Amino acid sequence: MSNELHERIIRIESLMEQMKAAADPETRAAALELVQTIMEFHNLGLGRMVEMIQGTGETGAALLSAFAQDAAVFRMLRLHDLPKPRIVIGTGDRHNHHRGHPRRHRHRFN
Repeated sequence: MSNELHERIIRIESLMEQMKAAADPETRAAALELVQTIMEFHNLGLGRMVEMIQGTGETGAALLSAFAQDAAVFRMLRLHDLPKPRIVIGTGDRHNHHRGHPRRHRHRFN
C-alpha cells in the first residue's frame, strides 16, 4: 500500500473518531448521517459503474482486472461493499477458479 493511501485511511479513521466523540449529540448525529449519506451515494454510483463495465465484455473484464490490482481502487470498492474480485483462468470461464496455478490468470468482479 502506498504511503499516500495509508495516510488517507488513517486520516479518515481519525476524523470518524472525532465525529463520534463530539460532545453535542445533534452535531454528532448530523455529522455521522452526512458521512453515511455520502457513502450510500458513492455506493450507488460506483455500483452502477461496475455494472456498466461488466456489460462490456473483454474490455470490461480487463478494466475490472486492473481495478483488482490497484490497491486504492480495490480498497475503495471493498469499502463500499462492491463486488469482490475473483481470479479465473482463461477468457471468461467463470467456473474455472484459479487456486495458485502458475498459468496466466486475471481477476473478475462478481
